[in-house]
Amino acid sequence: MLTMTSSQSYAMQSDSIRIVYTEQVVPQFQNVTVSWNPKGVLCTDEQKNSGLMFTGTAHGKKTQSFDVAVYKENGQFVIANIRKHQ
Repeated sequence: MLTMTSSQSYAMQSDSIRIVYTEQVVPQFQNVTVSWNPKGVLCTDEQKNSGLMFTGTAHGKKTQSFDVAVYKENGQFVIANIRKHQ
């Protein structure tokens, strides 16, 4: 199961992005098998924290590709973004 662990987001208001991810994004990953692309791409968040973007493919009721952004914030690695490919 994936969960948002970052306090940072592109929508900075009172955890609104976490609600969207909790209710709409994360449930799509329940009971699926995920295969990961072994290479990440360097990226930065809005606070200039460095991180990596990984691509995965979820195999469940349907197959879908997505990205996960992982950053180091305050000395901890956090998941800051989960984005499904269109």
